[in-house]
Amino acid sequence: MGSSGSTLRAAGAFRSLLSESSADGDKILLLLEADIPSEDQQPVMPFALLRVMRHYYTKNFAKLFFSCVKAVAQIRTEVTNFPGECQDGVQKLLNALRLMRRMLPFSMESGDTCCILGTDQFTHGDGAGPRCWNGEESVSALHPPLDKAKTKFTETFVQSFFVQGRVCDESDPGQKLPMFSTGDMFLGKFLIRLLVDCCFTKGLGLPLREYPCEDSEHRPHVSEPLLWYPYLGECAAVSSSAPCSATIHIVRCELLSTIVTCLARPLFSPSCRRDTVFTEPLLSCEDVPLLPTLMASALNGLLSCSPHCLAARAGHLPNQESEVLLLCARFLCCVFCYPGFHSEGVAMDECRLEESTIGARTCSTNGAREFARLITPKEAHIIVLHLRHLFSMEHFAYQTASRGSPCHFAIQDECVMLLWRLIELSPECLNAFGRQSEVLCYVAPLVAYAMEAREDTRLYSRLQLVLFTLMRLTQFRSFSVLCNSPIAEDVSDILDGCVHTYSDLVIGSLCTLLLNSRVDIRPLHGMCTVVLSNMCPHVTSMSEATSEKFSLVLGNLASSYLGHRRIRSLSSGGLNGADATLLQVVLQNVLESIFAILHYQKNVATGFLVSLIRWKTLLDDIAEETPTGDDSILHQLPAATFLLKLRDILDSVGDAPCHLQAPGSMLDPIVLSTQLRDRVQVPSSTVKRFLPTQGLEEWTMKTYWASLYSRSAPGTMGDSASVKMFSFD
Repeated sequence: MGSSGSTLRAAGAFRSLLSESSADGDKILLLLEADIPSEDQQPVMPFALLRVMRHYYTKNFAKLFFSCVKAVAQIRTEVTNFPGECQDGVQKLLNALRLMRRMLPFSMESGDTCCILGTDQFTHGDGAGPRCWNGEESVSALHPPLDKAKTKFTETFVQSFFVQGRVCDESDPGQKLPMFSTGDMFLGKFLIRLLVDCCFTKGLGLPLREYPCEDSEHRPHVSEPLLWYPYLGECAAVSSSAPCSATIHIVRCELLSTIVTCLARPLFSPSCRRDTVFTEPLLSCEDVPLLPTLMASALNGLLSCSPHCLAARAGHLPNQESEVLLLCARFLCCVFCYPGFHSEGVAMDECRLEESTIGARTCSTNGAREFARLITPKEAHIIVLHLRHLFSMEHFAYQTASRGSPCHFAIQDECVMLLWRLIELSPECLNAFGRQSEVLCYVAPLVAYAMEAREDTRLYSRLQLVLFTLMRLTQFRSFSVLCNSPIAEDVSDILDGCVHTYSDLVIGSLCTLLLNSRVDIRPLHGMCTVVLSNMCPHVTSMSEATSEKFSLVLGNLASSYLGHRRIRSLSSGGLNGADATLLQVVLQNVLESIFAILHYQKNVATGFLVSLIRWKTLLDDIAEETPTGDDSILHQLPAATFLLKLRDILDSVGDAPCHLQAPGSMLDPIVLSTQLRDRVQVPSSTVKRFLPTQGLEEWTMKTYWASLYSRSAPGTMGDSASVKMFSFD
């Protein structure tokens, strides 16, 4: 730790608050005015001692936190009243925000959180553990006092402090904070609105110039003059914003980081518990009128950045604006991933999505979802056109950034989640992504992102996310037709074998996943085959490598079915329960996909039958092994008809594969003579869709916060002792 006098005094002032006596105002002022370097934050104010202060000296913790809020409010008032005259106001604001953000995770954790410092808690990247502020302080000094019990207020701190506005002093339990003695405004709502207001305060989040007061004609509640970047609905092509100083970018970074930390409240509650302290007040345009303006600014910033704007993140170069853009994406994901309210189409079970606090009034409309719903066709076109810059293979390819590095994950995770939420929440975005040719720029990066799950089980949710996205996009025939275009990117790192078109890439990747028998990937086989059955009727070409993989998928599935049939016939076991259901769905969809190719695409069928002919004997065995009685699982499904008809088609082709591979062979007349349109109904012409469900809403929120937690610095989003949204097994 640095040895400057101000840093040492700040460390001493912080430790003086770990006392039964009321916090000294001068000590708190010293902490707020101390400009502590980021590398000294941990030794000066260790996370372990912040937790001890929260649980054992709660009134001092509350006083320090409230002093941060009050300092931010005072600085905003001064800067608003005297713009340009408060030169030191910005630094005071940054100090208060950094201290508040350091305290926020501990303010939101439950009262039963263990305060004993674990060996894996709050460690630095080098694994060295918590550092000391001087040469004498030992790690034992970071543990809670042995002769003192936790305070009563620590059990109800979130409710008492953020909602009821109490000072949390056990000697005077009813005493309230001076600003919140009356009225509907509570501290949580006040804080989140204050942070958003600071984003659009001249001299803080905005440059010092005049801003006319006018709302957008296109969007309610959006104040166009205040936008950080040009309004996406006003121009056919998004242009760059007026340059801002480095100080403005730093302030925006700190404000957005603090807002995101506030929105992390669901991390500290059981899964799907509503956050009525920070998130729902933020999502109410009545409580936070500038929310739509902040969302428009964040989205416009991502759309207006140059293709290489985020390259600094991959190269670990300092770039304040790239940090702002990353935080813009993070903020949008936080608000878009929060589950919809009861009145917004997705019925949320009251017993599952409980209120996390009592007394905090909630809003009836989710402002973030309303923002997405109001996106116009013109805006959706611009989003498809310009968001692709964030999906370049430069950001997603294996060789660009160190795989597993925080920067590599940050670029990918925020972009893909934002894309999914825009497609899911905005009808016009879904329509635009399903029909515009620019969507092809997204296909290879998405596949690269998903296929990393093959090597790392921790990335399982990535594969789910991309499959959800592809299931949405393949609802449009136009998307599948567009995927017949020649592929423009180098995808040799993604998929082995020759790949000619985007449909080759998608189908080949899905087949690779279907051939993967890993336990965590197998449940997703059904989703993989839904995408296949939606795409295959429109595939006009398929490489030999992809055809071989597809036929191998059929062979594996047929072998699995045959093995289960034989086991069941011998031991009355085998194909039952969830395994039976999954195999039925996967086999059904694969057979529908194959028949769709043979039915609609003669050019593809020619080469495809060559790869299928090897499985003729296996299909003969299935026909012999499968009884026609009611006990046959396969005969209870349309897949039975498809499987046996496929056997008949291969019989009609004959037993000589060499005839099929010669140019100008008799294969085409044979294929035509099978008269598929008359012999079997092909249901693949019916697109498979899925509707939003409560489970999907919960999965989205949990997945995003798990991803963000895994990429955050230790302690900044809580730890294994305080986070309750997911387990750490």
